[in-house]
Amino acid sequence: MADSEILNEDEINALTREDSAAEGSYRPFDFTARERSVLGQFAALAGMNQRHADLLASALSATFSIEFELQPQSLRLSSYGDLAVSVGPVVGVASAEVAPLAGHCHVLMAGAFLSLLVNDYFGGGRSGPPAARERSVLTPSELRLAERVAGLTLDTMAAAWADKLALQPGELSVAPTPDKLEAQPARDVALLIGFDITAGEFRGQLQLALPLAALESHRERFAPPRRSAETGPGWEPYFRRELRAVPLELTGVLCTRDYALADLLALRVGSVLPLEMPADVELLVEGEPFARGSYGSHEGRKAIKITRLALAKAASNGGKS
Repeated sequence: MADSEILNEDEINALTREDSAAEGSYRPFDFTARERSVLGQFAALAGMNQRHADLLASALSATFSIEFELQPQSLRLSSYGDLAVSVGPVVGVASAEVAPLAGHCHVLMAGAFLSLLVNDYFGGGRSGPPAARERSVLTPSELRLAERVAGLTLDTMAAAWADKLALQPGELSVAPTPDKLEAQPARDVALLIGFDITAGEFRGQLQLALPLAALESHRERFAPPRRSAETGPGWEPYFRRELRAVPLELTGVLCTRDYALADLLALRVGSVLPLEMPADVELLVEGEPFARGSYGSHEGRKAIKITRLALAKAASNGGKS
């Protein structure tokens, strides 16, 4: 396995190049700086995740008749290998394709959170957080509700992201172990969107793992807004000069006439439409009145002589057109 497959050039140099100021020591490298740089490219997700938290809290409360509060966590990056180890053995992992993102998105739900839902949803009731107990798998009831929670999570994410990216969650599959995470290439990186969950005395978490590579092609949609260029005094001569070269359409309307629909339907090739030429012609610029003039000829070519400007008319009416 080549080093370049794991570390970039700066990281390799940081680990192997000796610092000239202290012989025998190595130059430190801040690995978190790269993560902050990557996450900074998705700055818009902060506001979107708050909206997602609000929508998901409402959806969970309405579905399970439990008052939920959700707060978004800071975005994080993790390799799938590290993530599979960190989630623990008792977890519901729901996976689905979410177009137009490539690959699978995973919703991670801890067993304690699913136990809380089972206790209330199926009528057990509770006076506090579910009691901790030793176990290695989720129950069928917990898996059923894990699929329901995952569906709500992806649907509310689609609603929260609608202004930036139209998401279409696909069919869900749920597993009671982290096997689906372990099936991902261990070194591939996931963007983690987490929420702190509060329901009475219960405290828990819910996480979304999105493949970072799938978001890269849509990165511009989540980037921080660019600062608009300030127009100082130096811009005015430029605009004055360039505006003169903007092309506009000038239209001369000789005359108009109203026809009944029946008359129009009766027209055939060779039909003659009698028109009365007006004393003057209206000139339009981009469809807006600009001037009026008389129709005639000039140097052997048909022409219009301007007799009145629309701006002059507006001025004489006190600014009313």
